[in-house]
Amino acid sequence: MTDSDSFVLIVDDQWQLASNLARFVTKLGLNARAASSVTAASRLISEQAPSVALIDLRLPDHDGTELCRLLRQRSPQTRVCVMSAQINSADHARLSALGVRDFLTKPFSLSSLAALLLANRPLPGSVLQPSHTITPPKAAQRQDRPRIALYSHDTMGLGHMRRNILIARTLAAEPLNASVLLISGAREVGRFDLPPGIDCLVLPSYLKSSHGTYESKHLDMQTRELVNLRSDSICASLTAFKPDVLVVDNVPRGALNELDKTLAWLNARGHTRCVLGLRDILDAPHVSRKEWEKRRNLPTIAWQYEQVWVYGDEK
Repeated sequence: MTDSDSFVLIVDDQWQLASNLARFVTKLGLNARAASSVTAASRLISEQAPSVALIDLRLPDHDGTELCRLLRQRSPQTRVCVMSAQINSADHARLSALGVRDFLTKPFSLSSLAALLLANRPLPGSVLQPSHTITPPKAAQRQDRPRIALYSHDTMGLGHMRRNILIARTLAAEPLNASVLLISGAREVGRFDLPPGIDCLVLPSYLKSSHGTYESKHLDMQTRELVNLRSDSICASLTAFKPDVLVVDNVPRGALNELDKTLAWLNARGHTRCVLGLRDILDAPHVSRKEWEKRRNLPTIAWQYEQVWVYGDEK
């Protein structure tokens, strides 16, 4: 990442304030992006890690502390500054333990903000790297069985579906006895004999052409409408299901990036551990590398996922 790539992320529950501060920062010669919630900020960070993050603690969807925690875990090189009208000594100690290095007390002057940013210009060459030294937060304790969700977009063939069903059967059996929700984009998933402990959510289907483009397979909808419908359905279902683990098959951001909203939401809540599952052979290395760079998969994996599982023969 070069100096021109780095940016300052400003997160405040008042969108107008966040936007105004972002415009001021650009006048200082720095790139800036604004967000008004933890979920929106997480989606921006999944595309590219900020060099500096200015975070308000009172946000509409989650406490800003959760965003500080995520940055500490997965983008430790990001300089974090908290903006708040009141920060007591206990809050200061708690936030400092999460890697917060600077504090701005609202209302603050633009000159104070400029001094903070210009005194801590990002170093060139910083890259997004996940932290392997921070222990992820433990899932909240429940008395019932662990809950695991398996996602597969299933636009072509039955291979992904059959693999996920096999994984689901294993997880639902002894000794784990998990409660498993299969999320699939193919009606055929309902035709398989599923044992107790496994159920499925079938999404409206995509049709993938030979040119790699998508359209609605059955519903009279524009592609973007269908993406929004599937994205909202996935997010609502997982919000209600509250899985301990989400395993995403093959496509880090989902088909047509339909998982962006869900991944940002789950990570902001801090309960669900997100895992990417991949076949041991995807394609020729140069083909996979080009495709992944085009889809910005690597930043998404670094920010949104805790582990990557590779399926294949150990030999």
